[in-house]
Amino acid sequence: VQYSIGLSGSYLMYVSLRQPNNTQQTGFENVPGSPFRLEVAPGRAHHQTTQIPAASLPLRGSRTKDGGERKGFSCELSLPSFDKMGNRCMQGGAAVECGFVHALAERPTGTSAEDASSETPGAPNSTCTDMGNGTYQCKWFSAEPGEFDIFIKIDGLHIHGSPALLQLTQPAA
Repeated sequence: VQYSIGLSGSYLMYVSLRQPNNTQQTGFENVPGSPFRLEVAPGRAHHQTTQIPAASLPLRGSRTKDGGERKGFSCELSLPSFDKMGNRCMQGGAAVECGFVHALAERPTGTSAEDASSETPGAPNSTCTDMGNGTYQCKWFSAEPGEFDIFIKIDGLHIHGSPALLQLTQPAA
């Protein structure tokens, strides 16, 4: 038996065998236990079908206190992920990362992405938190306002809409 289903959900799968001497009009007889209940779960998050929601573009952020300690500017995005077939993911675990496109040029030589914020005060940085339900919370932080090119990647590949423009501005008075 072979089958292919691209849409996640609950299905009933009927399996029949051809009966050459069957007197019924169809010539087929269901296999005992048929139909079978079939649950198709979404696959792992995929870069080609996950995208920055159009309503969120351009990304915008404003002055905030990050973690209660640092003052600066930040933007948060709740990113739902989708599997290769376009099904909404219901669990986390994918290799999702976000960051600033030009942040590499601003790091001191030999500094990793994780260490950049501690060794370079005011350097833009980002975090991506797996919410465990197929959603990822992306956050970008900079000590100074401005326009930045940011990215979101899954398995090292840009999702649709990435890189994107991020505008961190002073709130209107």
